[in-house]
Amino acid sequence: MGVTAVFQLNVPDGKTSQQVMESAQKKLDFVGAQKVSSWNIDCEAFQSLPLSAESAITVMYVMHNSEYPFLTFNLIEGSTCMVAHSSFDLLMAKLKAFYVPRKGGKTELKGTKYEYGDFTVKVGSVTQASNFKGIIIEVHYLPCFDVNGCWNLINEFATMVIDRTIILPTIPSSLIDVKLDRFSEADTMNQYLQCINSMKKS
Repeated sequence: MGVTAVFQLNVPDGKTSQQVMESAQKKLDFVGAQKVSSWNIDCEAFQSLPLSAESAITVMYVMHNSEYPFLTFNLIEGSTCMVAHSSFDLLMAKLKAFYVPRKGGKTELKGTKYEYGDFTVKVGSVTQASNFKGIIIEVHYLPCFDVNGCWNLINEFATMVIDRTIILPTIPSSLIDVKLDRFSEADTMNQYLQCINSMKKS
């Protein structure tokens, strides 16, 4: 699996999002990174219906990633993630009495995947209900499972190859896969969700 960092690429004043995305792609082409495929992720938020006046409202995010076509990632506020078979979507249709879709529509991410040595890089756009929200980058370092052991290396790669103004998010304080104590697909999806929610607020 390796370790992944997901972050937003800022659009500076005087430039368009398309220019910034094309610049990042050209830099990857320049160093010899190979385009290998397209990718997409979708995210839909569901809100619990309160069972009583005192009941707390929780939000569950149902996410799909083209890298894992047979899985559904279900993230609940607080970094809890359940990884289920894609047929979980059928179950959500039967939970209408407990969870309803939140306003705003589905968030979609899509772009191009590159390979460069031990790194894979995904560059893509984020849209919500057809409205552009931002540019997202994923940098994945394959040989290492220890976040602390390679986070600085990922940061150095991102700033040297993609954009020197990139600021990586802080190292995840805890991993979702507590039993194995190593980075997993669920941790990657959690980072995507944090970026999506941050873009919605901006």
